[in-house]
Amino acid sequence: MICKLYAINKGEHISGTTQVGNIAVATGDVDLQNSGIQWWMGPDEGIGYVICGEHNIQKIQFWRSKNMSENSFFDLLRRNFHQFFSDISDANIWLNNNGYYSTTIESKFIKIGDDDILLNNNDKLIYK
Repeated sequence: MICKLYAINKGEHISGTTQVGNIAVATGDVDLQNSGIQWWMGPDEGIGYVICGEHNIQKIQFWRSKNMSENSFFDLLRRNFHQFFSDISDANIWLNNNGYYSTTIESKFIKIGDDDILLNNNDKLIYK
């Protein structure tokens, strides 16, 4: 299971986090007890891509794609946000500009033939 901690942060940047809009995502060492804000455990990111955003000012809402494919991510955007994209970068720009965090910014797709290959932060690809 791959899960992160998320919080609504309207103050200063918190060390060890990535901040998108009012969403803080724990990406390193975070002093949770002294941060002064409430943290939520996000859903399993090993199953599908996660989008999160501020909901009712006090909580975070999460959406997850059905699997780890670009098409599944684009379907999630169409179903829940009524946005139509065919490019991950364009989708992430729209999400970030509207205060949403997406786990796709941590991954990259490369195309080899007809296959989409997913690379995460520390993955290495050797292709012969």
